Amino acid sequence: MKQQQQNHPSYLDYIIHFWREDQVEPFTPVQSRLYFLLLQISNTNHWAKEILVGDMIISSRLGVSLNTFRRARTALQERGLIIFEIGGKGHAHKSRVQLRMSTRVQSSSQSSIQNLTGLYNRNIDNKIKNKSFNKEFNTYQSDFD
Repeated sequence: MKQQQQNHPSYLDYIIHFWREDQVEPFTPVQSRLYFLLLQISNTNHWAKEILVGDMIISSRLGVSLNTFRRARTALQERGLIIFEIGGKGHAHKSRVQLRMSTRVQSSSQSSIQNLTGLYNRNIDNKIKNKSFNKEFNTYQSDFD
């Protein structure tokens, strides 16, 4: 059995990276399917540095139009999961795709969530300092004590 290069991310590394990115900003179903199809093709090609894929073949396998496939591919590149280079004009030319594990610049939605979280935490801290919580906490003995 062929050994995987030590410096190359594993299949699992790519999957974990994908789901971490998805937590920041969810992928569309087409983007998700495209990414996992590219992972499968890379695995089939023994994790070559780049893979050659035909746009029409991939869009057909995804069951979407060429334009929908191309938007999904561009979105994956913008998020740092792939790099692609369009092959040329005509059916015989294939695009070159490389899987990536780079982190992207923080999205506006992520920074908005962090701002709201900070605001929420400050409000809780102020309520605690001002003792505006009138609720008492009941403590019960645990079955495990």
